[in-house]
Amino acid sequence: MFSENMKTIADVRKWLVNRGTVIYTRDRMADLDMMDQEITEFYQQGMADKTAYLQAKRIISTEKQIEQQKRGRQE
Repeated sequence: MFSENMKTIADVRKWLVNRGTVIYTRDRMADLDMMDQEITEFYQQGMADKTAYLQAKRIISTEKQIEQQKRGRQE
């Protein structure tokens, strides 16, 4: 079960890696999108509890906002 107390994107990535899911595309936004999809699939399959699922979704959402802000400044 997905019961760890996650605080950072590294915690989310570590949880996925521990379950055999390695995500690295060289595109941070694509990585975040794929992690988001994987977390949702784990939750839908009953492999993640609701609290941890929501923690992971919040962390990923925050990281996506940060990445979008970075990309906006680069253009």
